[in-house]
Amino acid sequence: MAGIWGMIAVGLFVEEEPLEGFSEVRGLFKGGSVKLLGVQILACVVTAAWAGFTTWLQLFLINKILPIRLSYEQELMGMNVYHF
Repeated sequence: MAGIWGMIAVGLFVEEEPLEGFSEVRGLFKGGSVKLLGVQILACVVTAAWAGFTTWLQLFLINKILPIRLSYEQELMGMNVYHF
């Protein structure tokens, strides 16, 4: 949540940087448009979607190699099938 707030805060509070020329846009609360805030929110959504998809893919592949869950019967018995 802190990272999401940091991304959104840029769209709200960033100031123009005329001295070094890094930024020519302003945040919504500093007289800028809603465009930068929209870009920042879109970046949050895309990052969350990417993280969710890659996590799902990794867990799917791990589950194919070594099942993550035990069967219902094994859960009831409380035994672990894999003895390393």
